[in-house]
Amino acid sequence: MLRTKAGYCQHFAGAMALMLRTLGVPARVAVGFTSGTYDVTTHRWTVSDRDAHAWVEAWFPRWGWIPFDPTPGRGT
Repeated sequence: MLRTKAGYCQHFAGAMALMLRTLGVPARVAVGFTSGTYDVTTHRWTVSDRDAHAWVEAWFPRWGWIPFDPTPGRGT
């Protein structure tokens, strides 16, 4: 991952969680789905296996679990 700068969300989330834990910050990898796509005609959301995603949550004593998405190009 560091050499090729390529990978999947699971790779980036796992690497970030490991780095945070190495620094003493409690961290966990969370998995779920993005919002999918909205069809304006049917007024329905479609979520499929392609919308699966992994991100990191880090614990900060005054704020609790804060989510971070280390996957390049994911935006907010």
